[in-house]
Amino acid sequence: MPATKKRKVKPTAKANMIFWPCGICRKNCKIASICCDNCDTWYHLRCEELELADFEMFLTDKNVNYSCKGCFSHDQSDEYTYTSALLRLTEAGEKGFNYLRFCSKKEKGMLPTITEAEYSEEKLAVHLDHATSKLLLESCLFVDPQICVPKWASAVY
Repeated sequence: MPATKKRKVKPTAKANMIFWPCGICRKNCKIASICCDNCDTWYHLRCEELELADFEMFLTDKNVNYSCKGCFSHDQSDEYTYTSALLRLTEAGEKGFNYLRFCSKKEKGMLPTITEAEYSEEKLAVHLDHATSKLLLESCLFVDPQICVPKWASAVY
């Protein structure tokens, strides 16, 4: 009976692969993934519900940072106002229409978290700016995102 040969075990590609777990599903992010610029966590596009067109925008424009859903919601303090949302959308409009479209999706996701209770009818009458900002924000998010594009930049789009 011949002596058994010891096999040399070669390291597999899997053993050498760096593991980047998705921040949501915890599976390895191999393809179709994006890293949050705030928390440095990787996410699958499908887990973040990020469209391919939005993903490509982040690949091509290095001036645009990506914030995952978790970081985006943590960035929003209890002082979320319609005016601050409009300001963020105006700044996004200055970076380009694709980024504005992406940011408007994120703002839509924040709308359900806004409590209307703190703004009674009397307070809305006193804070006309808040009421006007709310209407403008709703128009920007649900009617036409280009409303938030600065007038000087509208010729570019």
